[in-house]
Amino acid sequence: MDDSITYQFQSMAMQALVCCALTFVGSGLGCAFWIDFRRRTGRGWARAGTVVWVLGTLIGLGFGMLSTQPGQVTRLTASRSGLRLESGLLGPTVELAWSEVRVVDIQRDRLVVETGRGAVFTSAVVYRGDQQKLLWSIAARRPASDQ
Repeated sequence: MDDSITYQFQSMAMQALVCCALTFVGSGLGCAFWIDFRRRTGRGWARAGTVVWVLGTLIGLGFGMLSTQPGQVTRLTASRSGLRLESGLLGPTVELAWSEVRVVDIQRDRLVVETGRGAVFTSAVVYRGDQQKLLWSIAARRPASDQ
């Protein structure tokens, strides 16, 4: 049996909901302009309305993706072999051996993992629970030779 813990900072469902909601708002604003432009005379206005609708949807999607905090750690798994850091919707999953991990700490209420190569991984949302208990449970999985 693998002795590991998993801590989820932010759920994927919440990220998807926020992204879809902002995309919907952008599309709705674009649709409102499209309806207004279609009421005007001339085909040029109808085309302009379609362009604004598409741009509104893309802007909403862009803000939706930014609001999911790309590049931030949303889920951490610590085991005897190392750390597994999962990022949001489109972010990469990073596997770190304990020999690569330099520091695991909490700074400004966020979990921070620093590697020996200088890479820094930060949790996606502020962690306000028992921070020392989380750090202890992560450190307990680290082999004694790497501490």
